[in-house]
Amino acid sequence: MNRVALIRNSKLPASGGALGVLLCAVSFLIIVSTGKTRAGETNSSFQWPLLTNIVQKWDATSETEVKKAAESGEPTAQHYLGYSYTTGHRFAPDTQLGIGWYERAGKGGYLPSIYNLGTLYDSGLVVPRDLAKAFQYYQTAAAGFALARNVVTQRIGGLPAAQYELGRDYFNFRERGVPRDEERGLECFRQAADAGDERAALDLARAYAHGIGEPRNKRDEPNEILLRLIAAGSPNRYVYEELIFRYENGLGGLVDLIAGAEIYCRAARVGAETFDVRDKVEAAPQRPAPYSLNTRGSGDTPFSPSSILGGKLEHEFFVYLSLYLKAAKGDGSARLKIGEAYLTGRNVPVDAARAWAWFTLAADRNVPDAALKAAEAKALLTPEESRDAGGLPQKIAADLAWVAALIGGGPSR
Repeated sequence: MNRVALIRNSKLPASGGALGVLLCAVSFLIIVSTGKTRAGETNSSFQWPLLTNIVQKWDATSETEVKKAAESGEPTAQHYLGYSYTTGHRFAPDTQLGIGWYERAGKGGYLPSIYNLGTLYDSGLVVPRDLAKAFQYYQTAAAGFALARNVVTQRIGGLPAAQYELGRDYFNFRERGVPRDEERGLECFRQAADAGDERAALDLARAYAHGIGEPRNKRDEPNEILLRLIAAGSPNRYVYEELIFRYENGLGGLVDLIAGAEIYCRAARVGAETFDVRDKVEAAPQRPAPYSLNTRGSGDTPFSPSSILGGKLEHEFFVYLSLYLKAAKGDGSARLKIGEAYLTGRNVPVDAARAWAWFTLAADRNVPDAALKAAEAKALLTPEESRDAGGLPQKIAADLAWVAALIGGGPSR
């Protein structure tokens, strides 16, 4: 029986089957989580080493020493040899030899090697494509990751990707012949998202938005997930498009085209593909590119809102984006109009505090009646609301300043 069968066949004794791999992985993690590695080195905050660090370490070591370490059971040396032989990084390509080293590392509990085996059979670039085999490797790596998380409290880097790939399979993203299981797929997305996988977080938000599963808490709601990804500086255009779409259509709250405009500017700020504010100061009749979430961003996904994407507010959105950009450039009348929108609830939530803040910013530009409207809006606030809104004009002005710089029109005041 070959090494692949040893890893895949859960009917084998624990020392050789998939269960054995998981138990070895957990034992390995328990060892390192207590501060000692197999070589006796201290490691109080263990994470799977990054591939770049592994390559850097073993590239600087002689071939003889690398292979000696690998033969003695050093998992990163085994992983390095698997990587090098399957990619031709340092040695002449030898796919079977590379797979053998990945399998040895995997049998020793090194889950990234098991995951990499899955990617080899998934891509079909160096071995014949075998989606069923890839699924089993992903399943083993993901299950080991989940089991390890119950034992080790530290975040384990590198394996959330396996959870994500497994979740995709349960949702039949790539038609592996795996029975569709939304509950399992959702749990895989949750575990991967909780461990920091952005793709899983995005597809988790999409799943919830399509009525698959229920958010576990407020932080798990689609808008909250997307806002966290944006706050972390994600450059993924699909994160921004998803949230803008939700603001346009009042999903997860009320329609809010100014919030959507702010998100659009944030997308442009981080260089997200297709987002550019420099040509949007004047309202555009349509988006510069097809607005479809049924393309690859977080992976091929069945969670596209294309069935409800009618663009009913699409032109209106660009009108509001134009207002926001003009306000950033110091246009007082644009600021006044945004204040009026918040006062009346036109395509934004009714918000007297924000109305007051925008009227105040318009008054700073000497717009007629702006000061009067600011006083009228403030009169609608309770003393507590007025106190809480005190710094809102300054906060909005700070955002407008970087938007103005983004447009290239000079700082806003």
